[in-house]
Amino acid sequence: MFCPSNNSTAELRALQNGRPLEALRAQSSLLRRSPGTTGASGLWSLFRSGDALGRALAIRPLSRLAGEAFDGTLHRLASGDDPLLREQAVWALGDRPASAAGIGPVVRAVADGGHAAVVGQLAIERWVDAAPTVAAAIAAELDHTTNAAARVRLAETAGLLRHGEARRLLARLLSSADQSDSVSAAAARAFAAAPDPALLDDLRRAASHGDAEVRFACARALLALRTAVAGEAAARLATSVVGSEEPFDRLLVAVVRGRTRPATIEPGLHVAQVFVQGRLDADLSFAGAGDDGGISTLLVHLGRALRTEPVVGRVTTIARALAEPETGWRHACLTEIQADGVSIERMPFGPAGYVAAPDLWEHRLELERTLEATVVELGGIDVAHLRFADAGAFAAARVCRRLGIPVVFTAAPDPHALIAAAESTGALTRESFPEEELRNHYLQRAQLVETLLQQADTVVVLPRPDARATLGTLFGMPFAELEPQRVRIVPEGISMTAVDRAARELEEARHGAQLPTVAGDLLDAIAALPWHRRGLPLVVSVGRLHRVKGMPLLLEAWAGDDDLHRSLNLVIVGGNLERPTAEEHAVLAGLDEVFERIPHAREGFLPLGHRPNHQVATIMRIAREGLTDLISPDGIYACTSQKEEFGVALLEAMATGIAVVAPAAGGPSTFVSEGLTGSLADTSSIGSVRGALHRAFATRSDEGRARRSANVVRSDYTVEAMAASLAAVYDDVLNARERVAA
Repeated sequence: MFCPSNNSTAELRALQNGRPLEALRAQSSLLRRSPGTTGASGLWSLFRSGDALGRALAIRPLSRLAGEAFDGTLHRLASGDDPLLREQAVWALGDRPASAAGIGPVVRAVADGGHAAVVGQLAIERWVDAAPTVAAAIAAELDHTTNAAARVRLAETAGLLRHGEARRLLARLLSSADQSDSVSAAAARAFAAAPDPALLDDLRRAASHGDAEVRFACARALLALRTAVAGEAAARLATSVVGSEEPFDRLLVAVVRGRTRPATIEPGLHVAQVFVQGRLDADLSFAGAGDDGGISTLLVHLGRALRTEPVVGRVTTIARALAEPETGWRHACLTEIQADGVSIERMPFGPAGYVAAPDLWEHRLELERTLEATVVELGGIDVAHLRFADAGAFAAARVCRRLGIPVVFTAAPDPHALIAAAESTGALTRESFPEEELRNHYLQRAQLVETLLQQADTVVVLPRPDARATLGTLFGMPFAELEPQRVRIVPEGISMTAVDRAARELEEARHGAQLPTVAGDLLDAIAALPWHRRGLPLVVSVGRLHRVKGMPLLLEAWAGDDDLHRSLNLVIVGGNLERPTAEEHAVLAGLDEVFERIPHAREGFLPLGHRPNHQVATIMRIAREGLTDLISPDGIYACTSQKEEFGVALLEAMATGIAVVAPAAGGPSTFVSEGLTGSLADTSSIGSVRGALHRAFATRSDEGRARRSANVVRSDYTVEAMAASLAAVYDDVLNARERVAA
């Protein structure tokens, strides 16, 4: 066990004994120090200890401090069997100058896949001076492996090198008849990022002999050549597959048709919001399914609201293009106009269909290349607003840095808050952290947040009690060191349009108009329940079926209490119940586990799946007002998320006047006042959630509370108010840049 010497620092002690979040912050602090300012002896001792977390976190700082003396160890670790140590060693090698002994293990890590492949590609990007040696190592690994996925990764990685040998290698992969189609497509994608006019005939030939993915990749490479002959070749490919049911052919036609140009370009800032998760469209058709949560709703409504601000001329939300027959190919088109000067611009990368957010890291390289090309196609942007510590933000931050685009970053403590919450319940310990790290990539995400905090011209934070102090504790020094003028607190907001529309449609239905579709669905579900469950009020929860949303905990809190279960039916809105993702499967399994322990939990449980935003508003209005004799009025709304930075659905519920239950931690406690506008709960505790549900139930018919709740939202938390605040932030960022330039 490592025993601190007299010159050991607090960071070393945290690496040895601290809880995971403290240890992560300590590693960050050590990496920020100049080499030589902290002795390597303590790190060596920790690295040689039996503590898995300490060993892993010591690798990168030790590599920087020990230099060449540690290189041999890094080479062995990077070729070893321990996936966490291997990943950290590859990361550390990327911090070091390229060496013949280090290049081989990094290239093999790329071939083997996983998150180490992402880190390995980043290392190879930094080794431009060693391009001939890297190209030779990639060629040798291609000769060694027959695994198709490994060969695809190696081909894409070769595209990082501008060296002649790498270009010749890619040309052979593109044209060789004995290559798999997936490898030929990877080679074509590399040439789309770095066009080579000499390959015009090779691209046409490969497209004519390959499958749909090869055709699509070759068409993009042809378009990237920007010559009339290449453009005509791409157009012929598109014409030949019009009407095809192959997803990549649909994307091929879309990219050849190109983007819809704005009819007019108004003066003002061009603001871009980058969100590449899920399936985004202007109607929010898939809100609540997969990775489309409240942020999808927010971005769509915010785009329209921002455009009404005088300083904003154009708002672009950059999303991912998908080609899926089950969605009517809706997300394959590159441009979807929301309003004058407001659009969703889609870019294709990775597979043709849906990819879960954690798996987007695997396609980071193509994502980044495609995003940069998209920004150029759009004529450039004035300011980019980034959110989340995900692959999309990682790629966007790098593109913005290269193109000199100012960045506004909404800094949510993710993964920091999740780690802290799991630590507090004992679900995450030093012993369990290594396994969780391999699944959730906490280190990469935490470093991304730190990088964005440093890069962003302005850091936006959401309101929370003692925001700066709390975030300083979670983030550590990267946030605490920010100049006060670079940090702005901006509340989120909701569009009242859907809320008011729901009230109007239900009122019209009471006077003979047709009921909204979702109202009929809900009534049918209630009518199918046993007679004694009809006529009860509802407890509603809206959100993605993600483990962080705490749906199984809510189910157990409700079903495990006789009074609550007897008095309320539980409606959960969210999740793709017909084609669940892996994450949704995990949550559904958690619900099933509750059903096994509490069989009667199935009685009165109504999963409605994901619904468009306007239908969600209708469900909430029904919970507030009741409907026919099947649903009594004055229901309640419950959010039991483990981590909720703000809560769009919570605000929509409050705007409707429903009594709400909200997490006591995070942003909701800034607008939910215990006993006045709702009830707060420790969402890690079933007992606390159960108590909050009882308190909300007791005040559900209180009209004074209902008016206060609605007034809080309408006065302070509309999307228009949010847009005004953000427009001022964007304007300040551009003005500050102009002053510096002057």
